[in-house]
Amino acid sequence: MVNIKFRNEKSKIFTPLDPRWDEFTDSLCFHLNIRECEDCGGPVTNCDGSFRLTRNIIESHYPEINIQKTLDYFRTMNCFCDCEIFFEQPCGLGVDQKDAAMKIGKAS
Repeated sequence: MVNIKFRNEKSKIFTPLDPRWDEFTDSLCFHLNIRECEDCGGPVTNCDGSFRLTRNIIESHYPEINIQKTLDYFRTMNCFCDCEIFFEQPCGLGVDQKDAAMKIGKAS
């Protein structure tokens, strides 16, 4: 008899509908180190143009989430890096300006 083991594939995609979404964006805000620019007053972040922080947060805190499928989902929503997940309204994922200002206050 052959014993076949199937890999337990992670299939859950992390979206704003997840009840832990606010927890995730708080953590993303903290790791992005969002702060106010001294020259222009606009936001400045530690975003490097990748999903590095998002990937690390999901791997560390949400082990049941399929990271690749989640990142693919973000891309279909026109989010292509960590700060776009947080800020971009067109992607339908980000926080509004009032919430962003409150989160910036928490991060400093």
